[in-house]
Amino acid sequence: MKINTALIDEFRRREKKLLAVTKYFDSKTTESYIPELEKYKDIIIGYWENRIDQIMQKSIQRSQCHFIWNIQSRRIKDIVKFCQVIHSAWSLKHLKMLIAESQKQKKIIEVFLQLQLDPKKQIGFAEYELINLLQSWSSEWKYCRCIGISWMWSWEYTKQQKVWEFQKLLAMRDTYFPAWNISAGTSKDYQIALEQGIDIIRIWTALYS
Repeated sequence: MKINTALIDEFRRREKKLLAVTKYFDSKTTESYIPELEKYKDIIIGYWENRIDQIMQKSIQRSQCHFIWNIQSRRIKDIVKFCQVIHSAWSLKHLKMLIAESQKQKKIIEVFLQLQLDPKKQIGFAEYELINLLQSWSSEWKYCRCIGISWMWSWEYTKQQKVWEFQKLLAMRDTYFPAWNISAGTSKDYQIALEQGIDIIRIWTALYS
């Protein structure tokens, strides 16, 4: 495997971070890739996984394992045990379960909250829900930290649509949560995401050459 160093350099110039997508690789392949990816840990902040059974078989450090995609309630115990960063909590139900399980295990989890950009889909938190949630956040939930907002993409899109999505995320973050990061974008639209100033982008095919 060769790393696309030109892509790494582009992220470095723009002072942005990426998640290396490893979810498509088996355990042996993932473990063989990690030493090479670690050479760029100033840019590659972790590894994107979403199949908890595979995560449990892989030798990824918990602090570097980022769980992305929909969360199954029955697997929250394992997600908290093996993954430190969650991209993202889509519902208050799952967020409460993550908080409770992190307290039980006494393990820090860092959570990105999914923003609802399309009200028709009813996925994620609406703007007012995010604000209310953070205002009611309890200091007793010391093991669960909200560190950003996230957006899961649509496969079919126009550049204009993507620019709107990324700008909406930036406006929300800058208005209400200026210390937070934004997790969004993929290999398919990373150049638009970089141009718009997205902090963390998930990269698969574009990273490997």
